[in-house]
Amino acid sequence: MPTNTEDLQLIDQLPAAINIEMILLEQWCNENGWTNLHLASDFRIHAFPPNSYVSLTLPNEAFTKLEKIRGFLDELREVQSCKRSIKNMARLIIALVIACAVMIWVNRILLEAVNTLS
Repeated sequence: MPTNTEDLQLIDQLPAAINIEMILLEQWCNENGWTNLHLASDFRIHAFPPNSYVSLTLPNEAFTKLEKIRGFLDELREVQSCKRSIKNMARLIIALVIACAVMIWVNRILLEAVNTLS
């Protein structure tokens, strides 16, 4: 995890989704022997490779799992959006049915009123 206070402040300002990504990247680092994962001041994610004294930007393979998860989340958002659209359509149909029923009811009342007057 970050050791420098500037890095900690940067991470605190990140949205929750990016914090989750940092957790996944930290998991990758632990599995591959990288240590001290941190967000550098250039907004690149760095860590120390095994047996190294210099932190480096994480390799692309560290991000493959994130890309799969992002793809899954995008699909999930699309599904949720479709569900919302279907719910909204159902609400609209129900509102139209109720409006038609009210119009028919009002029309019958008006017809009865006209018939009683004549």
